[in-house]
Amino acid sequence: MSVPEKEWKDAIQRAMTLHTVPEILEQNGVQVTGGRCKAVCHEGTHLTAKVSDELYYCFKCNKRMNVIDLTMHFNACSFRRAVEILGGTRELTPEERERAEEKARLAESAAKERSAFEKEFHHWNTIKRFYKSLLDEVPEMTPESAHWYALYRWADEKVAECFQKYPEK
Repeated sequence: MSVPEKEWKDAIQRAMTLHTVPEILEQNGVQVTGGRCKAVCHEGTHLTAKVSDELYYCFKCNKRMNVIDLTMHFNACSFRRAVEILGGTRELTPEERERAEEKARLAESAAKERSAFEKEFHHWNTIKRFYKSLLDEVPEMTPESAHWYALYRWADEKVAECFQKYPEK
């Protein structure tokens, strides 16, 4: 079935939603054990690849593959053909649509959490750099006094919050 150019983004998303990486690997005779498998991107004899629902990663050659990449690899086909094989060009059933919506909600939630963590982590790292520069530049300052100086003299409320969450050890 030929898909108009403007609908390919949806077709790709459908293909990614309908299948998981372990499912594609097992369909092609690769045994997945405890989130690991033998490398399929080269002649691997050990469990050198990590497998999650969305991604295959080989520790030996640093190759990353999703369900479309794996389908292209196993079927020696083009990107478009892989999307067609995975069913991206057909309409979703109600169960598949529900699964796709749930997957999208989970991905959005994870992205929000990651963003909040990255902001806090950046702020915390800024404070840690200031704290360490105090110790380097003022030799008579003890770690405890540098901590309190950074906390009460220089820092705003958010910085103080970070120090309370992640005290210097």
